[in-house]
Amino acid sequence: MLMIEDEEGNAVNTNVRVGEAVETVGQAGRPKTISGFQTHTTPVLLSTGDRAELASDEFLPETKILEGFVIVTKNPDSQKPEDQKKALKDKRKARRKANAAAETGADESKN
Repeated sequence: MLMIEDEEGNAVNTNVRVGEAVETVGQAGRPKTISGFQTHTTPVLLSTGDRAELASDEFLPETKILEGFVIVTKNPDSQKPEDQKKALKDKRKARRKANAAAETGADESKN
C-alpha cells in the first residue's frame, strides 16, 4: 500500500508510476528504477515486486523508498505543466527563427 501525505498529515492525491522493480546498484547516472509502469493516483496498492515513483516534480518525498505512508513537501522549483509546455513552445519557436535566419544568411552568401 502506498499513501502520500503532506506535513500536516493530510492525504495528497498525486500521480505515481507503479511498475516492476529493477535493480540499479552500480549503474552510473540516474537509471530508471521501474520497468513497464502504469500511472495511478494515490492511494495505490502495491504487489510483491512492484516499486513506485512520483510521476511529476510537484512534490518532493521525504524518503527515497515510496512504500507505506510517505510524507511529501511542495517542490518550490516545480513548474505547472502549462508553464512547461509554454516554455518548450517558446524554445522551439526561437530555434525555428534562428534556423530560418541562418538559412537566409547562407543563401545570401551563395549569391
